Amino acid sequence: MHKIKKIIKDNSIIIFLLVAIAIVTNIVIVYTLTYTISNKGKSIEEINIKDVSQKSPIVVEVLDDLDKNNNSVNENQESYPTGNTKYYIKVNLKTQTVNIYEKDESNRYSKPVKTMLCSTGEYTPKSGTYKITTFKREWLDLQGDVYGQYCTQIIGNILFHSVPYLEKYNPSSLEYWEYDKLGQDVSLGCIRLTVENAKWIYDNCGTGTRSGILLI
Repeated sequence: MHKIKKIIKDNSIIIFLLVAIAIVTNIVIVYTLTYTISNKGKSIEEINIKDVSQKSPIVVEVLDDLDKNNNSVNENQESYPTGNTKYYIKVNLKTQTVNIYEKDESNRYSKPVKTMLCSTGEYTPKSGTYKITTFKREWLDLQGDVYGQYCTQIIGNILFHSVPYLEKYNPSSLEYWEYDKLGQDVSLGCIRLTVENAKWIYDNCGTGTRSGILLI
């Protein structure tokens, strides 16, 4: 009997450690599943930007040239919007282009300024108008251990930014194979541009500049 009690006593520490390990493992598994589910389906190239972007006001408007069912429209029939900012940005998902307009004599954004080849993605908003926020970063960590240059927030985790780089602050590390895909629907959700065009938006499109996502 004494030997049995001694064996139980000697093994109690081991049993305690095994139970503790099991509890910790379960906690880690539950946390991982919760985090994965909560972020599933987000159009993010950098999840952590969400916390920062909430500090900037975001105004979402119904796009005037889409009906309630988000049916596509003929661009020739659209009425050009008005506004108080210098430029208006239209993202055309069909042609994979970003089109910049400025106001005409009637104060409507009908005068084309620039057309930029872009790459959108599965989680890019499919309709709506959004206002550029105050969140801008010359370099930003993106999902997948890559980096974007000249990043301008549209809404939430959706940004205008350059084609990704492999190394931060290293212009020679640009992913040329992704550069060659501009004009295709290949991003996670952000709107990729050449470095030159991303910088143009970064420098010229201030807070409040409207950006429309068009289905044409």
